[in-house]
Amino acid sequence: MTISTDVNNAKEMLKAVDYIKNTLGIGTVLGVSNISFGLPKREAINTAFFITALEHGLSAGIINPLSESMMNAYYSFNALSGFDANCTQYIESVTDSCTVAFSPSESDLKSAIIKCDYKGDERGFRSLRKKSSCSNSAP
Repeated sequence: MTISTDVNNAKEMLKAVDYIKNTLGIGTVLGVSNISFGLPKREAINTAFFITALEHGLSAGIINPLSESMMNAYYSFNALSGFDANCTQYIESVTDSCTVAFSPSESDLKSAIIKCDYKGDERGFRSLRKKSSCSNSAP
């Protein structure tokens, strides 16, 4: 459902997410960027909708993990909603860990993960957004 075809689609989708999660007790997954299809500069709409959907009970959002605004919104939401004990994930998301230097031949996710000695946590993905130099000494 996109708001470019009906301005009420976002409200209807949020009502559905809320009902499925909070009344039926079923987890929800949503392709967040679908809401802005056909609109220019979609990232602002997508980010706002993602946060609003999380507030209504969204369990998992299909988002662009390389979008700095989307990831900042996600970590901020978790910190503000009490899902991030001591704001640990938020702090890690805004501080440098391992970062990746990109060149045209190394711009794919697999190469970035290998060069960063990725251990299975989120820092490897955050490093892709920062796009600076890689150090294998990251925790």
